[in-house]
Amino acid sequence: MQIIQYQDIDVYGTENADGSPKQYLGVNAIKNALYCFLSSKAGDYLMSPRLGGILDRMIFKSMTPDNLENIKTILKLEVEESFPHVMVESVFVEADFVNYLTQVTVYYSIPSEGILNESIDVFYDTEFSTNSFSYEIIDYQGEQLLNFVQLKKPEFPNSRLIFDHDGGFWKWGKYKLVGLSVGDTDTFEALLILANT
Repeated sequence: MQIIQYQDIDVYGTENADGSPKQYLGVNAIKNALYCFLSSKAGDYLMSPRLGGILDRMIFKSMTPDNLENIKTILKLEVEESFPHVMVESVFVEADFVNYLTQVTVYYSIPSEGILNESIDVFYDTEFSTNSFSYEIIDYQGEQLLNFVQLKKPEFPNSRLIFDHDGGFWKWGKYKLVGLSVGDTDTFEALLILANT
């Protein structure tokens, strides 16, 4: 009778029908732990702030042949250090320059379990992307605009009144202040002080 030595909870937080967390045993537990380790960010592991974040540390490096080789070497060393029972056979790092993706495939063995040539794939995105965002248009003017900002200030204490040169409008946090005029000096100065302090 073989005793299962390894147990891990699903990295995605998947639950069983009864609401308990999905668990993996044996080789599948190691594969799940490796996936979690490779896709983690530094600080994800409580009480071990330096553990994890291997790929995250390399995400913004250019995908030159030298950097891809460095990724392979670092991955091999860090996986074997963190998982002493796992022997990394090889690491393949393939860059997709069109889609700004990098695929990392780690081939590993677990000699103590008699497991040879298992593999795990991790993809990470190296594209700088921006989420779509639209401002909430506020057309109040004068005293109404000043009252609006005063009312909303506690919700946005760190927002600053800024002129958007590309769009040609004043913005404050998520608001586009279309009714704000620099010509109305009393309101503008009061609003500038209120919004930016």
